[in-house]
Amino acid sequence: MHLAEGFVHAFQVDRRHGSPPNAAAGCAPKRTVACLCKGGRVGILRIDSDGWVASLAPGPEGPALLHVGPSGSACDGLGALGLAQAGRDSPAEVALMPTGASGAAPATIEAVDAAGRPVPLVWESCTQAFDGAAVRFDLRASGVAAQITVAPGPGGCFDISARAEADAGLALTRLGLAFALPHRMGFIHHAGGRWNAEFDWHAQELQVGAGLRIEARAGRTGHAHSPNVTLGTAGCSMTTGEALGVAFHAAGDFVIEAERDRDGPVRVAATRRLDAVRRAQVRLTLAPSATGHQGVARAMHARANALAFGGDAVPVRRIHYNTWEGVYFDHDRAVLSELIGRAARLGVERWVLDDGWFAGRNDDTTSLGDWRVDPVKYPDGLDPLIAEVRQAGMDFGLWIEPEMVNPDSDLYRAHPDWVLGHGAAPLVEARHQLVLDLSRAEVRDFIVATVCGLLDAHDIAYLKWDMNRDTWQKFGASGHVSSRYADGLMEVLARIRAAHPQVEIESCASGGARANFAVLGPCQRIWTSDCNDALERQRIQHGFRRFFPPSVMGAHAGPRVCHTTGRVLAMEFRAQTALMGHMGCEMDLRELTAEEEETLAFWFARYRELRGLIHSGQVMLFDRVDGAEIVHGIEAPGRMLVQIAQLDRPRFGLPEPLVIGHARPEARYRIRWLRGPHGIRQPATVKRLPPIWAEADEITVTGEVLRGGLPLPGQYPASAITLLIDEIRKEP
Repeated sequence: MHLAEGFVHAFQVDRRHGSPPNAAAGCAPKRTVACLCKGGRVGILRIDSDGWVASLAPGPEGPALLHVGPSGSACDGLGALGLAQAGRDSPAEVALMPTGASGAAPATIEAVDAAGRPVPLVWESCTQAFDGAAVRFDLRASGVAAQITVAPGPGGCFDISARAEADAGLALTRLGLAFALPHRMGFIHHAGGRWNAEFDWHAQELQVGAGLRIEARAGRTGHAHSPNVTLGTAGCSMTTGEALGVAFHAAGDFVIEAERDRDGPVRVAATRRLDAVRRAQVRLTLAPSATGHQGVARAMHARANALAFGGDAVPVRRIHYNTWEGVYFDHDRAVLSELIGRAARLGVERWVLDDGWFAGRNDDTTSLGDWRVDPVKYPDGLDPLIAEVRQAGMDFGLWIEPEMVNPDSDLYRAHPDWVLGHGAAPLVEARHQLVLDLSRAEVRDFIVATVCGLLDAHDIAYLKWDMNRDTWQKFGASGHVSSRYADGLMEVLARIRAAHPQVEIESCASGGARANFAVLGPCQRIWTSDCNDALERQRIQHGFRRFFPPSVMGAHAGPRVCHTTGRVLAMEFRAQTALMGHMGCEMDLRELTAEEEETLAFWFARYRELRGLIHSGQVMLFDRVDGAEIVHGIEAPGRMLVQIAQLDRPRFGLPEPLVIGHARPEARYRIRWLRGPHGIRQPATVKRLPPIWAEADEITVTGEVLRGGLPLPGQYPASAITLLIDEIRKEP
């Protein structure tokens, strides 16, 4: 496994995605793959991605990732392999796909024979090839072939994908990727949570013999287990420190393990447990950063946008209205007509009919699987309603939950064998529903035909694709179903997307339980959480944006009384919270007071003005002393949008100033305080505003002020300040 002596190959690759949001300082944007040699025996593969470098080399367990980080570091070049192997009884580097045949790294590929006995795998050959945009390694063991591809991606990130295929008589039971990081990268940041409280990030230091294992077992990535983690140095914060974001493209069950080796390096592995299949594939995206979580977020946002929108510019993200928290299952045609008119007057651009539209669906105990329009609620079908929505100038969207079935449904009575179970054990319902077996071709064909039939018959621009339960019983007619369920889902979504590429699909799973990079592509939106309480949403969305961009973040202003918390929050705060994502609203619009309607319309108008910046700019994260507030923003050349959300009583008597350290000191900036017509200017208990804000909602300051710290007004809990900051350009 070595390259010919003296061979050097380099070329520039795809740069469609534009300027690097996470480029290392002083590095010109470029994406290249190069192969370097030392003494004719060892090949170092160097991949450049917008100022960041990944170095790889072949080893006894196949190719290994030697370095990922800034160009010009100690591990970026021909000395990397010697540094990695010095003084070791076994190779220090962790192969991308170790078999366990040598070295200390656990296997990320495993196979069994027809009798279910483990088969020892040893890579017998490894060849390298360049295909114009990536480097590919082809590996062969007795009975198994694998392919690993490493490619530069947008924003300075790197994609590592792997495919494997077992010969006849053998089956794969595990597939994944692994790598090692230097001693200093010993802190791991990971997100947990629950329903209505997703994306709750925690950090811990990895110790020898005490690592971290994240295992999703619920058939979807889940509320409690995110397939995205960040490794970092001590003190890695929102804006400082070395970090590496890791996004595992898993749509279902997965395992991520991280531990510190006894000799100091950190080992990371991301794998899928497989249902004894012949073929499988996995993918990782790595995003290095020298600016903490902000750098990771910028790179991951670029990658996520490329996945969701095919490498093209982010399309216009239309303002949504969703009927769920407005009418639930009570679909009265006259009420819906009134909601259509009210939504249009507010400035809504897409009107979505949620659960309750299909035959017999008056509560959540019945009819899932019977995707026929309810003849009682809609005696003339959906077309008159859709026509009314279209005539009001809005797109029409529809909720659907195709992976599920109620026992009280025609579908279940006709095909009880189509659901997942556990042998002779009683079926376990959740939310009165069972899970269809997507490993079965006839089930996949049924779902595709059903959904495409709806899209063929009606003018539908958007589908809210829901999945409202975990999957615990995972046996079907063909045996254990875990990885085959996830693969079946991805096939179904891909087939529907291919047949109807103009239809946008949202990934919803009891809120944010299916937020992962695998669903981006077939899906262009993720429902962040079922909780529309703006206080909780500020926390949830702040965690979400660590890896996912505002363009795919479903964010709605909810009803005055939040149905998941009982809180009553001002429309000014609800609307500002929704502004910073893919904005919409979800409430009974008939409840709005005149002031609330005027406020919501104001923020919808601001969203239309600013969505180009919100969805195509680069995220701004801030380190703050007071944990009672969240500060975040979006920037593009010459313009910034920053929001300061006060979640609880402030810790201090004076607000912490807003510091924008990269503002140009000699430049002048116009700052507009965006406030709705009925916004609260300041707490009554505050004697006066900072002098800079005393007279107007618009001020002009120098970059020196922003770099030193802009004084901010005080706020009540459950309120926000949104600032639009424009650099004043000198006339030529």
